[in-house]
Amino acid sequence: MMLENKETDFFREYLHSVNDLLPYPENIKSDALNELIQDMKEAWEDLRAQYPDEEERFQVLTDQFGSPEEAAINLCEANEWHHRRVGFKLRIAAYFIDAFLSGLLSLVTIAPIYIFHLTEDASNILVYIVRILIVLTLATLSPLVVIGYFVISEGLFAATLGKKIFGLKVVSEKGIKITWQQAIIRNFTKIRGELLLLDFLIGKYLMKLDQQRAMDKLAETIVIKC
Repeated sequence: MMLENKETDFFREYLHSVNDLLPYPENIKSDALNELIQDMKEAWEDLRAQYPDEEERFQVLTDQFGSPEEAAINLCEANEWHHRRVGFKLRIAAYFIDAFLSGLLSLVTIAPIYIFHLTEDASNILVYIVRILIVLTLATLSPLVVIGYFVISEGLFAATLGKKIFGLKVVSEKGIKITWQQAIIRNFTKIRGELLLLDFLIGKYLMKLDQQRAMDKLAETIVIKC
């Protein structure tokens, strides 16, 4: 009974890990995941006679199918889920929506600080210094809120609200969920509109990338429609 529970836990945790790495709709990936687990269970039974020790059998099975990340990458490649790169027209449309939403979020975040800045009396030197610090804080905080919106949305859900509206997802070039580091790198130039435009121009015309900005290539990420 304990062994059966251990097997069940192993397959459940493995499937959960693979599933988390695949930011695709359930109707797209469910059949492939079920087939993967079925193949693993059949392989598990085939290994019983050769490897009676369950720990050794777990290791052999993992070596055969790979880590959850390797299995997720193999599923993406076999099903070509990440081969449908989306063009920049949809991405730009999604960006305008996100720019509005992130700007609104930034406004809500810094409004209390700005109101305090306006209501304080600047007749003494202490208040004057505080006002300078507030201005510097606003100049720093606002871009960070904007970047945070993109990074957190894509790091957690593989898509911002704007991308969700158009059915877009950000994935790694191998097709799996992006890491926090990748999310930060690909969104860094969104801190300034001029930097984002330069990022786009370099990627499209200088590097001649396939539907990627320069920072997309650096982060090894792509945007797909699913």
